[in-house]
Amino acid sequence: MSAAIQERMARAHLGIEMEVFRESTAYKHLVACAEQRYQGAVAELIDADPTDVGIIARAQADARVFLEMRQWIETAIQGGQLAAGELRAQDYAE
Repeated sequence: MSAAIQERMARAHLGIEMEVFRESTAYKHLVACAEQRYQGAVAELIDADPTDVGIIARAQADARVFLEMRQWIETAIQGGQLAAGELRAQDYAE
């Protein structure tokens, strides 16, 4: 089995695992925690002294946690779906 096929299979497997994880109680808990942190960061940004670079930078980083976590999971799912499609296409071509 070629390295390219192994890599596609690994991406497809990860995508499937992420889809299952997205439906789990653990995922919902993590998203709720991250969303709470995001909301707190937005509130902190609204109330922050515009000259306090440290507070602003920390609040921005906290806000990114929620946004990036969801994006990482969605990217893994989409990549897995793409890899699975590539593997199916390769099976039909052979």
